[in-house]
Amino acid sequence: MKKNREKLELNTIAQLHYENLPTSLPTLLGPSYVKKVYSYFKLSKEEHLLSISENNKCSGFSIYSANPTTLSKRLFSNTPIISSCIRMFLSQSMLKSYQSLKTILFNEPNNMPELLYLCVNQKYRGLGLGSKLVKDTINYSLSRNDQFLSVRCEDHLVEFYTNLGFKLFMKKKYNILIIEHASNKSRLG
Repeated sequence: MKKNREKLELNTIAQLHYENLPTSLPTLLGPSYVKKVYSYFKLSKEEHLLSISENNKCSGFSIYSANPTTLSKRLFSNTPIISSCIRMFLSQSMLKSYQSLKTILFNEPNNMPELLYLCVNQKYRGLGLGSKLVKDTINYSLSRNDQFLSVRCEDHLVEFYTNLGFKLFMKKKYNILIIEHASNKSRLG
């Protein structure tokens, strides 16, 4: 029974990702690839999946990555990324394929632990679930003794993250914000 519930939650999370994060690499590669990514995340020692429920239904999630720099290599080794890329390119227009390829190839590297994805079902937005997930991710990062936690986001989300303690670190294609963990400041000098 527990395995069925975990599988159902994983499918719900994959569906939430696919519906709400349209420009993410997994979404660009299709719904079946998104499911494979979350199956990998569930088993990964580098990623941690946090979910939140409202009315006994999974209503949001966040993904923490201890090592986002190697994530592409690990996904390459543990998911059918090549066949998913080929299917994507064959099923899209040349312009959309070019845009997708650009997203895949020119993703900014990040060597800090990262809040990789955050998503709340549209029905439950405005209830503070996103903030709770961010705080839970920060606490998870703290429990791992990380010095920093980073997040990449678009302009309209900068205020959301700064209200939770993040500071703008770098602005390139995406804004990169970081939070320095207070318990680790003494080690920094």
